[in-house]
Amino acid sequence: MRYARDMTGMRVSPAAVKQRASDWGAPMTARDALAGVSAANDLGTALDSLAPQDDLYGDLRREFTMLYKKMAAEKDSGKGVKISLKGTLKPGQVDGAVPKLRRRLGVHYDSSYGGEMFYDDRLAAAVMTFQRKRGLEGGGVVGQQTVVLLNRGESDRIEQIAANMERLRWMDRVKPERYILVNIPSQLLWTVENGRAENQMNVIVGRKDRPTKSFRADIQGIRFNPTWTVPAGIKAKDFLPHLQEDPTYLDQKGMELYDTSGGSVRNIDPASVDWATVSVSDLGNYRMVQAAGDNNALGQIRVLMSNPYDIYLHDTSTPALFNQPERLLSSGCVRVSQPEVLAKFVLANNENWSEEKMTKILSSHKTVEIPADEHIPVFIVYQTIWPDRQGNLVYGSDIYGNDNVLIKALKDKGELKLPSLDRLPDNIDKSGKLASAR
Repeated sequence: MRYARDMTGMRVSPAAVKQRASDWGAPMTARDALAGVSAANDLGTALDSLAPQDDLYGDLRREFTMLYKKMAAEKDSGKGVKISLKGTLKPGQVDGAVPKLRRRLGVHYDSSYGGEMFYDDRLAAAVMTFQRKRGLEGGGVVGQQTVVLLNRGESDRIEQIAANMERLRWMDRVKPERYILVNIPSQLLWTVENGRAENQMNVIVGRKDRPTKSFRADIQGIRFNPTWTVPAGIKAKDFLPHLQEDPTYLDQKGMELYDTSGGSVRNIDPASVDWATVSVSDLGNYRMVQAAGDNNALGQIRVLMSNPYDIYLHDTSTPALFNQPERLLSSGCVRVSQPEVLAKFVLANNENWSEEKMTKILSSHKTVEIPADEHIPVFIVYQTIWPDRQGNLVYGSDIYGNDNVLIKALKDKGELKLPSLDRLPDNIDKSGKLASAR
């Protein structure tokens, strides 16, 4: 009963990890657990079915076992050495951190490549391999982000795996045939059909001070050529300070201002408002709307998805930002680099829908809303480990510090207890199930 509970929901307080219980699955009740195993022909199969059935969970389970067995060896290998670096280290430079960097990456010193402190090409190649496996695009330049990941030992990675497995258990054990997955740390989106990722695209997610929430929602449709009504938080944090400096700020953005006080809605001139005296609470009386067009902040496509966070997927008027390696740039919403591909996926099962109709609507510059005949689930998740295109695990950065929060919450409740080495299974099959369990 405890195993069933732990495998099917949160083992910590949702508030402790900044989550809402309603966004994720509820733990299985004792009654349901007993009924399920009692009706099963095989207990092992019944228990295995409680775990997430996707490939990533099985990969993480195998990785956990392998790293845990390596942990004892790491203490004697010298690879646990900590690296300290001021600024950045580029190939061709000389620095006292170079010998430790070689030791950490298992690169033997060869005097024919230069002095012991010289950052040579052989070491740079090892650094680039390390960066690629960690989802970094450093090109061999060692910065603070690379140093943080280099200093993570096997025990740190084991805890990272545990946090990622925990989050996977909050989600649907068996995913629907068609869904959309957004991973915040990797800043990537996938459309998934019949268990296969059909499209992968870069996304822009929330800044560290305005993080994107993780949750599950259903997509109801697509709004083409949308207008944009500025949310309350952005009005207060961004627009009010600008308007207090320059009352023409809304005009520069091509936006209309409406006064909604007194129960009526009136279009007014922004210059007629004494913005210096307007408080944050007063902003509730003003509606700021940007018309559809090339400069609209939402671009040409907005995905309609009801949720309490006012977060949605949308196009953007600044597509060049998708080329940046780190894309923590929004106020919480998710900007997508291939909005037309996403719209095509959402509306694929609509009767009489076609790319030609979409092109015609977009070129009209008129706001048109197309409901989806099939509501598509979207999972916005926080997984700091994810598979690359070849299926290899990428250890990414904990960009919002959520791993640390979850690991602490698990430890505080006594829910992160590592087994002794002699109790680990000898092997785990490709599905992630125990091939020989003790």
